[in-house]
Amino acid sequence: MADHFEAVIRSRIEYLENITAKKKAALQNVPEGRLRCSRIGGTVQYFKRVKSDDTTGTYIPVAQKELAKPLPKRPTIRTS
Repeated sequence: MADHFEAVIRSRIEYLENITAKKKAALQNVPEGRLRCSRIGGTVQYFKRVKSDDTTGTYIPVAQKELAKPLPKRPTIRTS
């Protein structure tokens, strides 16, 4: 019975390590920073924040809005 549980636990650990490795690899393509959105009138403006003490961020023009899309994919938890 104990051998069965050990096998199940080992299988689960291997599965979770595999998912973690895939997620870390996917994060290599995501730019650094966080996205801040602000609604001014009827328009949404996007700002890229790189440092945590940066409260406003750098404005992302509409012509470069594709830069803003991958930013929300970055997790808010530590990966180490």
